[in-house]
Amino acid sequence: MTNEEAIKVMQTVMELPKTFQVNGGDLRDAAALAIEALEEKRPHGKWIEHEDGYNICPFCKHKTAFSYLFCPNCGAQMEKEVET
Repeated sequence: MTNEEAIKVMQTVMELPKTFQVNGGDLRDAAALAIEALEEKRPHGKWIEHEDGYNICPFCKHKTAFSYLFCPNCGAQMEKEVET
């Protein structure tokens, strides 16, 4: 699913009546936050593998032992492959 398709799905959720609740919260509020995150333009790159075994974000230089799909520090979207 592309970001554009996901935004359309969330916009459909926004049209639901306010009576739809999930875990005590308004489903429309969750959809609004999802749309905001999907529309946000984040940097996109690959983790840089350090010789000591950790990965470095190419944008904020955050170090992590894991290859997350997003940098936990700056939110940059990362590829599954690691750049060596």
